[in-house]
Amino acid sequence: MAKSRSTTTYSRAALLGFVAGMRSQLPLALLARSTPGACGGAAGLVVRQLHTPVARWLTALAALGELIGDKLPMTPSRLDPGPLAGRFLFGG
Repeated sequence: MAKSRSTTTYSRAALLGFVAGMRSQLPLALLARSTPGACGGAAGLVVRQLHTPVARWLTALAALGELIGDKLPMTPSRLDPGPLAGRFLFGG
């Protein structure tokens, strides 16, 4: 049985929300590397802007910087109220 387009869209959105709960910058980097026709409407406009070469590099650098920053000893716990609220915000 083939998946409908809306099921695939919801699955992708749920997966991006899950990833955003772990890493706030990674979903933007993934969207920048996604198939250009993967989103429609207003979301499609944002994704098209993310497909520019500059946006691809910037989102990749932001995701890499976040990953490196999380490993530094001076980085606060991800469960502190501030970082936790940010993760909820980006995940939403």
